[in-house]
Amino acid sequence: MDYPLITIGITCFNAEDTIERCIHSALVQDWPNVEILVVDDCSKDSSPTLIEKLAAKNSSIRFIRHEKNKGCAGSRNTIIHAARGEYIAFFDDDDVSLCKRLTEQFRIFTINQNERILCYSSGIKKYNNDYAIERPAVGSQGTVPAGDDIFFYVFTGETQGKFWGDGTPTATMMAKTRDLIELGCFDESLRRVEDVDLAIRAGMNGFKFQGTAEKVVERYDSPG
Repeated sequence: MDYPLITIGITCFNAEDTIERCIHSALVQDWPNVEILVVDDCSKDSSPTLIEKLAAKNSSIRFIRHEKNKGCAGSRNTIIHAARGEYIAFFDDDDVSLCKRLTEQFRIFTINQNERILCYSSGIKKYNNDYAIERPAVGSQGTVPAGDDIFFYVFTGETQGKFWGDGTPTATMMAKTRDLIELGCFDESLRRVEDVDLAIRAGMNGFKFQGTAEKVVERYDSPG
């Protein structure tokens, strides 16, 4: 089996309490060909120092620090343009990805070899009061959405019998790097919902939205 290089892209902003946990989950992935690209978006806390220490100990980590805050979209675009991997998997700075996340997501791509897809991970959302809820990924069961389906889902809330699950959060997404570039990357004029905007453009270009059945991400509810 070939193991193409996968870039794990982590954006960080004032995440000193969680960034080490996130990076550790990237380091223990069972996929054998990985680079970890961490972009700090001009944090004011100790996040950059913590990242630099981890990068000094692990050659698979590359660290880029923004001198000016660019927001999520700008940070993710930095990852896309600097990535060496054929695929990019985005990890949020306060989440934990289980060790088989990349393997499970890549399997979705092997099933859809002749189609363009954005692949999302099922997981569990955890809150500060110890409440947790399962968040199955879009297309992880039932009928998989594709193309124009996203217009009905986003603008009317109609699922048309397709399984949208947790929607299209970048925090759980894997995509081919070239596909993200061809889609025009993220819209840096948006400080929020940049992931929905990207998904809409992907739908306009005929992409499928499919996710893992396995729950491979622990997402934490942190103040933003």
